[in-house]
Amino acid sequence: MDFPFKIQNYTTAPYMAPYFGPIFNKSPDPAYLDAKRSELNLFGSDLFGETPLAKSLHLVSKASHFLGFGALECIDELALKIEEDIAIMHKGRLEAICFCFPSSWIPRERLGQNLAQIHSPVADGQALIRASDNLTERMANLHQGPHKRYVWTLSPSKDLSQHPRKDKLDNPVFIEDLFFRLETQITAPLVHQESSLFLVKVETVPLPQIWADSAKRDFLLNGINTMSEEVLRYKNLQEIKKIINKQNS
Repeated sequence: MDFPFKIQNYTTAPYMAPYFGPIFNKSPDPAYLDAKRSELNLFGSDLFGETPLAKSLHLVSKASHFLGFGALECIDELALKIEEDIAIMHKGRLEAICFCFPSSWIPRERLGQNLAQIHSPVADGQALIRASDNLTERMANLHQGPHKRYVWTLSPSKDLSQHPRKDKLDNPVFIEDLFFRLETQITAPLVHQESSLFLVKVETVPLPQIWADSAKRDFLLNGINTMSEEVLRYKNLQEIKKIINKQNS
């Protein structure tokens, strides 16, 4: 798991760092791809879709060529070629998506929305919303991208998918009941000043594996202890905050 555990106060501000590495894993784990297929079989079109504009502009085919897979026309077919979930933005709006491992939202419902609308449910998301126009411009600028950022949380579930229809687990009691969930997000320009790719790799690891490292433990404690009550409620971390602080006492 590649993640810079640098201690800082929690913020929803969308810091996107310039990125010069590969934008997706060219040697995907077959088991990971099987997990994506299982979610698609379970939740179907909840997880993917394209707007009429995406189809008329052949955005999926353009993305497929860009990623090196030829002229694939279906966003779900393209998503099963790589570990990363995939979305395509065009002129500031989400026009195609296949997210097999969403974080408590239904991907298809976001089609046609701009970044400000997509981010509107996020707790303390004012910084995200204010930055949406700038982010949209940077994502599609060939002279500025690609970019990379991380989003993390703690969860009682090891499942990569947090689809809203998934069964809720019993409340956790100990850190052994918890998992560290990480989204590695990469944006890449597709058509200069028009279209961009948004790729997300989801990983979960048992929290004790993170907790055993003192620097990572301090990162988590500082992060969760600087979240607002609104963010804690939104992320369902109120009880989890108590658990990890009790473990550290």
